[in-house]
Amino acid sequence: MKLKVQKQLDQVDDQLHALVKRLSRHSEEDLNRKPSDTEWSIMQVMKHLQLAEFYTMEYMKKKLSDGNVPKKNSVKGKIMTSMYGLAYNFPMKIKAPDAISGEALPLKSSFWDLTKQWKQQRVELRSFLLNLSEAQLKGEIYKHPIFGRSDANGLLKFYQLHTKRHEKQINRLLSYYKC
Repeated sequence: MKLKVQKQLDQVDDQLHALVKRLSRHSEEDLNRKPSDTEWSIMQVMKHLQLAEFYTMEYMKKKLSDGNVPKKNSVKGKIMTSMYGLAYNFPMKIKAPDAISGEALPLKSSFWDLTKQWKQQRVELRSFLLNLSEAQLKGEIYKHPIFGRSDANGLLKFYQLHTKRHEKQINRLLSYYKC
């Protein structure tokens, strides 16, 4: 299980690295530009992704703070995790929780400050997950607001698909601005 988690961590880190490399070519002005009052800028999309991962980590730390081994991921949890792919590829909007949308997303952000913060979070995530026991990794350590509880594999699958979904939004914004 740890080897699989390590490979998934490498994949989500590669995905973040590619996104940062691609966006680093653009000005902060372009990255902070909103297409309308009701849509997010590219920096707000990035902040949303970073905050989603931050609050997930906080949830897992709290859940496992007493050294508890959560119950093993259920069949229902595995089925719901497999539904991520369908939902995140479906072209409908999914309402984000308030803590990672709306006023939680600043109007202006520094690309490099946010990137540094996000990469540091990933270092902490890697350390946290790889120091868990096999039983903890297989337990329901993550809770998605729609799909419910899942294990470390489900968590990292969510990270990949969530980023992939928002990369489509970023691509649309880049083409809109002709950046």
